[in-house]
Amino acid sequence: MKFASHILFALAVSAAFASCSPSSAEKTPSISIKPTVLEQFSAEGGTATFSVVASDTWTASAPDWLSLDMVSGVSNENGVRVTITVPANETTEARIGKIVAKLASSSLTAEISVSQAAGSEDPGPVKVSLTGKKCMVIANSMVYYGGFVQKGSQGQDDPGLLKKLLEEHHGSAYVVDCTYGNHALKDYATTGCTYCSSGVDHLSGLAFPLKDYDYVFLSEAGSNNKNFLTDVKAIVNRFKTANPDVKFFYINPYILCITATPIFLTI
Repeated sequence: MKFASHILFALAVSAAFASCSPSSAEKTPSISIKPTVLEQFSAEGGTATFSVVASDTWTASAPDWLSLDMVSGVSNENGVRVTITVPANETTEARIGKIVAKLASSSLTAEISVSQAAGSEDPGPVKVSLTGKKCMVIANSMVYYGGFVQKGSQGQDDPGLLKKLLEEHHGSAYVVDCTYGNHALKDYATTGCTYCSSGVDHLSGLAFPLKDYDYVFLSEAGSNNKNFLTDVKAIVNRFKTANPDVKFFYINPYILCITATPIFLTI
């Protein structure tokens, strides 16, 4: 009987201690991210991965310049893999931030540092290569007195200021001079010049047919042409009929003569 009493006492004590100790099913709250730092992303952007190991469900937040393929997860002792996607950095400043993962059941957090290199400075307007392109200048004496084209070189590859500017900035283009003194745009608008008694068509018999020209530079003789837009449209139509892709520019002759610097307005 004594022996049985001792056994019952031992069982009671064990039960009492068991009721006071933590359950083996309970887990200590924990969360971690591996790695804690990523290599810097280039300005072009890219992707990378990290793992979240947590004892409970979790959520993640990130800077607005990147995205995560997963912003929440469940308990996983082996870790949950998350993919980061970083787009190109179009600014001139580097980016630095942190991705933070937080346990749902506590205030515990873990974080990983991310950064991205600065984008390059704005390269400015893209230069168009005009090498091998054909240009025509339709103007008057105010333009060749300013040196934009040379006087008396009609129908030829003109060595004037326009050609020099194009060679310096855009490549070697063929520049055909079609400028005549005392002429206005109306004299090129039709097949018969209103100034010349012979009614010659100044846009025929040149180095190339109209369909071959890529760019046309126009300039009016004076500021008193009431039919300016009508004349310009007529010239544009003549070229567009032959080549729908031809482009036009207007030259301000007054500024050209004073400063020797051409001012172009795209038509």
